[in-house]
Amino acid sequence: MTHQSIDPSRFRVAGRSGQAKASGLSLIEVLVTMLVLSVGLAGIAVMHINSMRYAHSSYYTSIASSAALDFEERLWREAREAGSDCVSDAQVQAIRQQVQNRWGGNAPGDVVIPGLDITAVRQAGSTAADNWVQVALRLEWTDGRFDRDETFNYRTRVACPDEPLGDDDDDDEDDD
Repeated sequence: MTHQSIDPSRFRVAGRSGQAKASGLSLIEVLVTMLVLSVGLAGIAVMHINSMRYAHSSYYTSIASSAALDFEERLWREAREAGSDCVSDAQVQAIRQQVQNRWGGNAPGDVVIPGLDITAVRQAGSTAADNWVQVALRLEWTDGRFDRDETFNYRTRVACPDEPLGDDDDDDEDDD
């Protein structure tokens, strides 16, 4: 057996000045990757902030809807107690103030809308002769966390009774 000599030049890695080629990422590649990652994270942050804004707005709109329904129920009760008369402008404003105090107040434990302003307007042309009254309700507030004005509009009709409604309890007779 004969030994062959090994030529070391066959095993040299080609590169500049005969040096081995470096592997890995260059500084520019790392900076570009960080830029792309930063833009993506900034986009996620903006989406999260908008999500919080819309969720908060939806929460207050839901409360405003409950306040509008509370107004409507109080209006119906007032119409029933008014007897044969329709609900007057003064009664509408008194109910508006009650709802304003309840839903815009600062009582601890209450679900409220801070800075709530309610406008209630009895619609022109709705008279007792029409046998109903239409009231337009506008609830406005400023969302302090995001410095945005919000508005919720609601309209309701209340029937005017044709005759006074009495208590039915007086007519009950016990049959033995």
